[in-house]
Order: sequence, then structure tokens, then C-alpha cells
Amino acid sequence: MNKLTLALALTAVIATASTAQAATKDRQGFQIGGALGYSKTSIDLGPMADNHHTFSDDDMSGGALKIFGEYNFNKYFALGVELNYLDQGKVKENVSYAPYYYGSYEYEFSTVVYGIYAKGALPVTDNFDVFVKAGPTWNYTSSDTLSDGTNDENCFGWNAGAGVEYRFDSGWGVRVGYDYFHKTIKSLGNRFTGVFDSANSNLIYGGVSYSF
Repeated sequence: MNKLTLALALTAVIATASTAQAATKDRQGFQIGGALGYSKTSIDLGPMADNHHTFSDDDMSGGALKIFGEYNFNKYFALGVELNYLDQGKVKENVSYAPYYYGSYEYEFSTVVYGIYAKGALPVTDNFDVFVKAGPTWNYTSSDTLSDGTNDENCFGWNAGAGVEYRFDSGWGVRVGYDYFHKTIKSLGNRFTGVFDSANSNLIYGGVSYSF
């Protein structure tokens, strides 16, 4: 009886391991994951780029967080949703409309990017992929100007990215990638100086995933 129980247990373990390995090779199924990263945002000054406005830095950077979920139809194609939080740091603006107005503004930006995307993957080995992804985004940005309160906005944009992923037979994986977000900020400023024309963000990230 004990030998029969042991044999059944071993059979179950082997079957489970074989199923997990097959799922890793076939890629079909759901996948979730999270990552930490570094973002850098460049401002398109647009109409603000004149003699009345100077900026100490129009490239903002900070930490980032990514959470994603995907459904892999096969090892080549998947559809996904994601949430990205970009802490975009600060930028200082000096304004001069003498003799009527002059002063400085320090902007603190953070953006939440919601996205859906299609992903195409190229399996290099049974466990290692190279992938590209693209899709539309909806972006919510908060700008805390220390001298003029908080200014929030939302806008649509798009995202394109690429990366690599290694999946272990256990279902866990490691993913490293790069994302470009077009128009994370559409038009932010303050009541004295107008608006930024737009801003685009770049994200480098690394994290883990789990397939089931």
C-alpha cells in the first residue's frame, strides 16, 4: 500500500513538472509581472521657447514602476495590459515679462500610464525570447508647481518597446526591456506662462514574471 501511494505521488510530481515544462515551451496562457526602472522625459517647449522663458533643465528623470498582464496565444504573439508609474523629477523655469512680471517656477511631475499592447516574440531557445511591443496609452500627469498649486491633465498617446525574457521551467521568468512613451504630457504649465507643448518619456526596466 505504501509503495502504491509513493508510486502515485511520484507520478503526480512528474506529470506536474512535465506540464509546467510544456507550458513554458508552448507559451500559451496567462502571464503577470512587475518591474522597477528608470525614466527620462524630454519636454518639447513649443511656443514657450522664446526670449521670455529659460529652463535650467528640460530633461526630467526619476524612478519608475511597471505592472503588466498578458495572454500568450502561442510563443509568437500576445496581448497585454499594463500600468506604469513615472516619477519624472523636476524642471525649473525662469520667466521675464519686465516690467509687468518675472519669477521662477519649479515643476514636479509624475505620470501614470495605462496601456494596452500587442507583443510579438522571437524564441531564441525554449526558454529565452526577444520581443517587441506597441499599442495606445492613456496618460494622467500631475504637475505640482511650488508657486502656483497643482495642475493635472490626461491625454492619449502611444507606446513602443522591446526587450528580452528568460522563463524558467517553474513558470517564473526574468524580463528586461525598454519602452518609449509618446506624449505622456500634452500641455502643462501655469496661468502666467502658458503650457509645455508636449513631453515624451523613455523607460528602462527590469523585473520578474509568472506564467500559468
